Amino acid sequence: MKKLAAALVFAAFSGLSCAYSAEGTFAFGIGTSYRFFSDDQQWKDSSGNIYEQRMTGSSLGTNLFVDLTRFFSLTGGVRFALGQLNFPDAYNVNSESWNLIQYEFGAEFKVPVGNRYFSFSPKIGIDYTGYLSGQVAGSGLTSDEQNEFSPLYLILGTNIDIFVDEHSFFRIPINFGVSLNSQLSNSYYNSAYTLDGSPGTYYQSYNSSFTIGFEYGYTIGEVHQRRYWGIY
Repeated sequence: MKKLAAALVFAAFSGLSCAYSAEGTFAFGIGTSYRFFSDDQQWKDSSGNIYEQRMTGSSLGTNLFVDLTRFFSLTGGVRFALGQLNFPDAYNVNSESWNLIQYEFGAEFKVPVGNRYFSFSPKIGIDYTGYLSGQVAGSGLTSDEQNEFSPLYLILGTNIDIFVDEHSFFRIPINFGVSLNSQLSNSYYNSAYTLDGSPGTYYQSYNSSFTIGFEYGYTIGEVHQRRYWGIY
């Protein structure tokens, strides 16, 4: 999944010059975003008992975006841990401190609809968030734990663009994400707690996220001028 995401983004970047020459325009911008995420891991023992560990948390990001065309964008940035990690189902530890730094990149396909003042752009895409550095509860992370904080999301959402003039605009991106790589390695579940003492085995897992941001963008070329004058 990681190699696939990287290949898709690399291919998109490779097409930058083609997209620019074809439409004579591109937009770029910077901003910030808040993300809430939930991670759910479930395993079972040899007796068939099912166990669950849920983890929730939030992060604050610094974001960059490039609109190669009106319909396709690349995104990236760095995310910083916010608050504490929470474990709703834990018996002994309900929360832990964390100070992780994560990087992210993604690609989005969108369809803008609007007028000279604003537009809505329903979209679908992918977003990979990878572990960069940091600790949880004062300890370094194992490879499995790093993978748990490195989700590849399928995202659905919308961009709300508010046009200031022919070139400048504010963007409010709203994303709902579902992880495509939430299952961890077998060793993670083998070492998990079980009532009968047998090695745990994978049952099911998933994680999700909600992200909302605020960004400033600037467009070079003609497409944003067509947007500004309501010509779609």
